[in-house]
Amino acid sequence: MAAAYPEAVRVPLAQGLCLIPITDVLYDAIVNGVTSADIAPFDFMPTQLEQQVRSHIGLVAVGYVEADYFGGHGQQAALCWQNGQRQVWGPNQGAINALLAQLGVVTTRGQQDAFEAVGLRQHRHTEDWLPE
Repeated sequence: MAAAYPEAVRVPLAQGLCLIPITDVLYDAIVNGVTSADIAPFDFMPTQLEQQVRSHIGLVAVGYVEADYFGGHGQQAALCWQNGQRQVWGPNQGAINALLAQLGVVTTRGQQDAFEAVGLRQHRHTEDWLPE
């Protein structure tokens, strides 16, 4: 995916995972002006984006997450493409952790959950994951 889009930035996470923040610039490059319906329950996952991602990932398991919180209230949803199939969790409080478990993330003593185990607590906003 990152090789196909120069706008994509790979951010290493723990346990061998990486994150590619879907910034506005990357989103626009991927969907290329094509308007398509969003995949429920997501607000920023049109079918055009899914088609492009799936065309580049091969047999690798890839996840996608959306979270929207303010003042401790909100929701999250997650999706995994694996073996040609799409699995969706949410919107609910455990959606991202369910995806991470599907990707093989394990927690160790002292870690609250898989979200913390891979380092996703480091930043709250998509753009904050990008190098300065």
